[in-house]
Amino acid sequence: MDFNKAQLLDYENLSKNGHRIYNHIFELLNENPFLKSDTQTTIYFINRCSGFGSQLTLFIQNAIFVNLQVNPNIVCLPCFCQNNRSFKYHEETFNNSFFLYFKHLKHVSKNNKVFFVMINQLMEYPFFEFIVPLYKSPINKIYCEYFRDKFSLKIGKDVIKYFENIKKQNPAKKIIGIHIRSIAQKLAHNNEYLVKGIPERLKELKDKLDSQHGNSDKYKVFIATDVNLYINYSKQIFGDIEYLENIIRIDSEEDSIPLLDKYRGFKLGEDILNDCLGLSLCDEAYLSNSNIIFIIDFINKYNDKLIVKEY
Repeated sequence: MDFNKAQLLDYENLSKNGHRIYNHIFELLNENPFLKSDTQTTIYFINRCSGFGSQLTLFIQNAIFVNLQVNPNIVCLPCFCQNNRSFKYHEETFNNSFFLYFKHLKHVSKNNKVFFVMINQLMEYPFFEFIVPLYKSPINKIYCEYFRDKFSLKIGKDVIKYFENIKKQNPAKKIIGIHIRSIAQKLAHNNEYLVKGIPERLKELKDKLDSQHGNSDKYKVFIATDVNLYINYSKQIFGDIEYLENIIRIDSEEDSIPLLDKYRGFKLGEDILNDCLGLSLCDEAYLSNSNIIFIIDFINKYNDKLIVKEY
């Protein structure tokens, strides 16, 4: 992607340099009690050390807290401004990379007072619940709709065209999306999942899909993963599959974040969002426990018939 700083508004590429960085939202509110009634304030929440989806969910929790519990007039915005061990999606020639990925749908006054706050999980306030479907949880519904009301995806036109072509070629076939996380990531977040190996799980899922849809001629599989080995497994098990070829993938089952460090910046974040957009455009999406389920809902403004299932 050719970046042009002029494509961003001033508030979208504002530097944190020269501003005090508050350690957490409560420190900001305690030292600035006027914020409870102020009508011209913008708070930027600075990313910490976790994945793309994790930082989005943390931002939403903090923003909801501010707007529902403190002051609905405060503008809350993400600030993707630092790469670290687990977050490598900041394009370092910019001050705030969030707006390379997303468009802000609301007006922000140039006269707003500006504050920068390190993002933290608010242990005193409800967080997202991993539950399928998401909207079984009232808090998930509130949080997801908050994000979709304020932001929309700026990228992914090629992915949308890709899926339009798949559907034109096979209008009668359902498209089944499957997200496959690396073993290293599963061990870190849900090691019980690996009581069954990835190939075994995929074979069981194929049997289930064949039973539900008649046979494999009745559906098309789309694979979202950052591991080349899992693309090969999927081809062996499902036959002809769909996947985005320009995604950067690793050749092992290790954690992709350190191995893809040389690609740090916009490309890594774009790959995640494009795979998630692809999953959102399927008829059904099969996911395991991860923040991918939330990202899909945040960006899904095209397909209100998507069925998400756990496998």
